Amino acid sequence: MSKDKKKFNYGPILIILAACFWGSMGIFVRKLTTYGFTSIQIVAIRVTLAALIFSLILFIKDRKGFKISPKDIPLFLGLGLGSILFFTICYFAAITIMPLSTAAILLYTSPFWIMLMSVLFFREKLVFPGKAECR
Repeated sequence: MSKDKKKFNYGPILIILAACFWGSMGIFVRKLTTYGFTSIQIVAIRVTLAALIFSLILFIKDRKGFKISPKDIPLFLGLGLGSILFFTICYFAAITIMPLSTAAILLYTSPFWIMLMSVLFFREKLVFPGKAECR
């Protein structure tokens, strides 16, 4: 390709596509639940498919991406199991027992609840950037 030609920027399209997938996730969870799948089974399907798709893309685009330093394995396990897996199970369980709107509100206000619990239970100080401490 010549230097004059600009590459097409797929970023905004991929962001919109990701938002559409994220926003429609509740619909698919509800539908799979009607077929008898549990929240954990739906999470297993989602995580397995994502791993296969991303592995295939990585295999095609950059095989060096499969190399992981042994010291980074605990970080990958912590992120994968402690964050993504646990979050997804909780979110899908919430979707099955309450209205989608309530589950979404809890999801997007979760940083606030975490902050509040940290102040109440762990006695952390609430500090705003550029401001004095609130406690």
